[in-house]
Amino acid sequence: KVRVAFDTADSGLVNKNAPGPLRGFMLAGEDGVYRNASATVDGDSVLLESEQIAKPLTVRYAWLTDPDADLQNNLGLPAAPFRTDHFPMEPPIELQRVLPVRRVATSRYEALINGAGVLMSLTVDGHQLLSNEGSGGLTIDGFFGPRNLYEVTERSPREIEYTDGGVTLTYAFGEDGITITVRNGGNEAATARLHCCGSVKVSEQPAQNAPANITAARDAISVSLGGFDAKEDSPIGTRMVVKVGPHAERALRIQVDPSAAAK
Repeated sequence: KVRVAFDTADSGLVNKNAPGPLRGFMLAGEDGVYRNASATVDGDSVLLESEQIAKPLTVRYAWLTDPDADLQNNLGLPAAPFRTDHFPMEPPIELQRVLPVRRVATSRYEALINGAGVLMSLTVDGHQLLSNEGSGGLTIDGFFGPRNLYEVTERSPREIEYTDGGVTLTYAFGEDGITITVRNGGNEAATARLHCCGSVKVSEQPAQNAPANITAARDAISVSLGGFDAKEDSPIGTRMVVKVGPHAERALRIQVDPSAAAK
């Protein structure tokens, strides 16, 4: 076995995928070929082993373009990718999953959700309301960019859930709108952002002791955005923001103007 010790500043180590396996670690022997390792948290250390490697020499963690990596501290902060070898950087050859995109269409709107749980498109009367540039659509902030919520459960024909074990997004689709429940199972606040495209004009009407009333409009089309804390400007368009506290949940609502129709 190999023991990897971490300086946790007394915050401990946690497998966010528990009771599932702790993913993200790889071991290599004298041949320098990395293979997935079994990993177990032991205090401020992680114990690694692989049946395919009799004498492990080097370790990598989350050293992929799109890794499944589960190690974090008790505050919910993830461990950064690292490697202990000094091998020359090789051209990346990776097996990456391609998950299905879900399409939802009603008489009022059409929505697309990608395999990582991102609401990537919302079209009303032929008008796209969400940005698909960079980290567009509805995303959850992560340590290295938007979080990938790859674990998918279809709750019903009108409801689907995406999670990474820490944050969960549940989409419930109605004829004239979408309700999105953001559940945060971590010990730190989670931030969700809805990115509108640059052609959308967003107006905000503050509400006393409640989230602001926000309207997003493009030409003659408008939708109401409920449950968000505020709006902020970005290079790709206006973003709506909501912070969800530790072990808490928030409900967001996208309501289409009754006069609109999907095209």
